[in-house]
Amino acid sequence: MGARQFGARVPRVEDPVLLTGQARFVDDVKLPGTLHAAFVRSPHAHARIGAIDAAAALAMPGVPAVFTANDMPGRLATEPLPMPVPNAAITALRTQHALARGEVCYVGEAIAVVIADNRYLAEDAAAAVAVDYEVLPAVSDCRDALGASAPRSHGDLATNVAAFIPMPMATSSAPLRRPPMCSRRRFSNTAAGQ
Repeated sequence: MGARQFGARVPRVEDPVLLTGQARFVDDVKLPGTLHAAFVRSPHAHARIGAIDAAAALAMPGVPAVFTANDMPGRLATEPLPMPVPNAAITALRTQHALARGEVCYVGEAIAVVIADNRYLAEDAAAAVAVDYEVLPAVSDCRDALGASAPRSHGDLATNVAAFIPMPMATSSAPLRRPPMCSRRRFSNTAAGQ
């Protein structure tokens, strides 16, 4: 976007097809033999995964497959996804697996994927997959997570600190001794009433 466009009306070329219902989206493309996927996701912030029973989902007509971490090919079955940007400050190199293996560490973590003839059937079959969980303690506040007795976000780690990044300050601390104004606030995303 150029400087001339700031504060100026910018004509949008995509509006007519969107406003008249003539736009084409990926979901509008219908190819023969296309299958749909739906993920089985964790309802828990932290839990060990026990048995995964996909028999009911696989018994549904139009559901050719259900995949768990054990069904993934090669390294996807056993290793976490690669770190996109390695950084020496990260003390606990941790990425997730393609599908959770043994432990879920956040609500919504994918545990299995259901393949079906259409989206509705895939969603119904995903709901039919039974997962045994052993719910573990979880922590949802970053400050609380730093405590020595805080539950670990990953069961195999000794701490919840993932990285330590020192931030050098100005060479002279004189301006920081008496700032013209100082304000401290704590923000929370806790829902009202909790």
